Amino acid sequence: MLQSGLAVTLTSANLGFGIVVIAVPVLLLGQLRQGPEAVGGIFAITGAVGVVSALAAGRLHLEGRERAWMAAAILVEGAGFAILIAAHAFWVVVAAAAVVGLASGPFDVSLFTLRQRRTDPAQYGRAFAISMALNYVGEPVGSAVGGPLVSRSLELALLAAAGSCLVGGRAGYPRDPWERRVHS
Repeated sequence: MLQSGLAVTLTSANLGFGIVVIAVPVLLLGQLRQGPEAVGGIFAITGAVGVVSALAAGRLHLEGRERAWMAAAILVEGAGFAILIAAHAFWVVVAAAAVVGLASGPFDVSLFTLRQRRTDPAQYGRAFAISMALNYVGEPVGSAVGGPLVSRSLELALLAAAGSCLVGGRAGYPRDPWERRVHS
């Protein structure tokens, strides 16, 4: 995956997360009649599961398969967002948060493994800062889009979030996803 392909993949996936940051509080506070502590709890579950999954993914040998792991993780994240469309109870939102967290660990490990291997160590700071800024521009854009979408239809907003992950996952998917070829 070239840097531009990585930017398109990540920007699209982060667009979905930006929408979810707006949609989840609306879902929990409005439709499910939960309190503000539930909103924080959901994002905490995503983070906690993400830490555990990152520790587990760090034990895997991903070299040469990073793109496939990233693409698969983005698609799993999109599935977590899609679960929210049918969330009729708090436990469904908890399950969706866990799925999203589960996907984030392998994604982060494979992303940074690939970046570290492909970047000259003398350029780490500059290259990572610029790359991360470009890749994560999707999140605030997603939040900006998410507000009007949620006000129109919560389900439409969540569908857009899941769809953006589908686009991002597909854009980043390598032709031969499990080939162990190592690119330098």
